[in-house]
Amino acid sequence: VYNKVIVPRAGEYSLTLSDGTRVWLNSDSEIRYPVAFGADRRTVYLSGEAYFEVEKDAERPFFVVVDDMEVKVYGTRFNVNTHHEGSVRTALVEGSVGIRVKSTGEEFMLKPNQMAEFNEASRSVEVKDVDTYYYTAWRVGEFVFENETIEEIMDRLCRWYDTEVFYAGESVKAKRFTGVIARFTDVADVLHLIGETATVQFNLKGNVITVSDLDKTACR
Repeated sequence: VYNKVIVPRAGEYSLTLSDGTRVWLNSDSEIRYPVAFGADRRTVYLSGEAYFEVEKDAERPFFVVVDDMEVKVYGTRFNVNTHHEGSVRTALVEGSVGIRVKSTGEEFMLKPNQMAEFNEASRSVEVKDVDTYYYTAWRVGEFVFENETIEEIMDRLCRWYDTEVFYAGESVKAKRFTGVIARFTDVADVLHLIGETATVQFNLKGNVITVSDLDKTACR
């Protein structure tokens, strides 16, 4: 018997599974998990983004399944994000996880402060060293943007604030911004902070944000 938790845009939720594992779900995410885990393994199914603190159990490994990829957990803290189109990113904070491609059986082991990006088209996995706070700051109420494009930033903001975005020209999408902003700040204030340094202009009407390029006198 499985339970399902669906978190809408502009929401977040935390829960504790039957084995004591804690899960934090970001906005626009879904998790399916059994009421009680079986005797040989613990498996949950994720869509969206979640942060896990998994209880150690040598007899029952913990698995997070995302389509053709699964994360095998050995008692640890990590973040899994499927919101990036065509890829799944797993960032390891503490402990050990293995990223396994189900269709090929390949497994890639992660060390703390590493991130694995699974490419859904090529079924390949790239592992690199990272600052994991960038991937987990959402859980403690912060947006961390590290040289991200406006298009990437707006994708995250729209999920959290439940807004829609319109671009008055293609070039504005490639503008970049770096900064740390509180997630519980009003969306108008967030847009103001970004607009001050990213040479873009935001116009908020209702739940629609229009983004324009300040480098041009006219935008299409």
